[in-house]
Parts: sequence; structure tokens; C-alpha cells
Amino acid sequence: MDSNASTGGETSGRRPYFPNAEYLLQRAEFDALDALNPQLRQTLTDPLEAAGRLRLLDGDTPLRAGHVVATPGHQSVLVADGRELALVTGDLLVHALQLLHPELANSHETDPEAARHSREYMLGRETATTLHLATPHLTEPFISE
Repeated sequence: MDSNASTGGETSGRRPYFPNAEYLLQRAEFDALDALNPQLRQTLTDPLEAAGRLRLLDGDTPLRAGHVVATPGHQSVLVADGRELALVTGDLLVHALQLLHPELANSHETDPEAARHSREYMLGRETATTLHLATPHLTEPFISE
């Protein structure tokens, strides 16, 4: 969660929008909520905790066979099927230039060095794999090889 994630979009009337969903959040981000935006805890995570729907993660976390939440600094989803990978980048990439220059930070990153490391880690897959990107923050969301 970066500092622009302050819309409270996960809850409505202090109840989760998706009451049967499990909401995944990195523990380090949860611990940093008060420094990022003190209102997030009250409007976003407290209702999810009260409903028993918040699950705190510590780094890469297997979800199911072949699915992993890969989160070295940014919460992204990596789906693996043999040598085929699909990466839903979330906030990992907010500009196309970051594909070529992962060191370029965005204004909402509170730790640009960790963000750079995350981009390099996620984009630096071995050449024997095919990486498909699903990038919601670029000009238009797309999936590419």
C-alpha cells in the first residue's frame, strides 16, 4: 500500500465490499499505516479486521499450487504455470519507463530503494521463462510478453 492508497475503497459503511473475500496486506505496510495516513486504519483495515477478513502477509506467500503473492516492497501477484509466468504488477510499475529503468521512482513510494529492488527482482526472471505482464497503472491495462 503506498501513500496514494487512501480512498477507503475496500469498505462501505465500515463493512467489506466483498464480505466473503480474504483481503491480503503485507504486515510491514499494515505496521506503517499510521505514518502513511492515519485515517487508513479506521476506514480501511479496522473494518476488515472486525469482519475477520484481513490476512497479514510476511513477504512471498503461496496462495494455491502455482500461485504466489510476490511482495518484495510492492504487493503484486505472480501466477506460475511451469515456465509461463503472469505478473499482475499493482503499484510495482506506474510508468512504462520503469520497464527499462526500474530505478525510476514514483512520487508515492516512501522507500524508492526498496521499490527499485522490487522491480528488479520481479522483472529479472530467468530467460528460460516467459513473463506476461498485467499492468493496471500504465496508459491502458494490458497483458504482454
